[in-house]
Amino acid sequence: MQKIFNVNCNLDIEEKQKFDELMEKYKKQSLGKLYQADLLRECIRFTYENSGKIEEFKKEIFRLNETVIKQQEELIEKNNMIENALQSLQQ
Repeated sequence: MQKIFNVNCNLDIEEKQKFDELMEKYKKQSLGKLYQADLLRECIRFTYENSGKIEEFKKEIFRLNETVIKQQEELIEKNNMIENALQSLQQ
């Protein structure tokens, strides 16, 4: 079942350029005519399908940031140990 929606909106120049670029990409991949409504449908599907993944990505980014911080602390500690060893050798 389909419902008809008319969507009118004002786009910033940058948004309009991005939309036009997407239209060109999809036109190249399309076998038939491609309308702006087709691209809008594709954007809605993509957003709907991937919205749940955003939280997963945020959690993964947080976990990776914690790992990076831990590794940085370990590197600083090892660097300090090396500097102390060099100082004791120089004496």
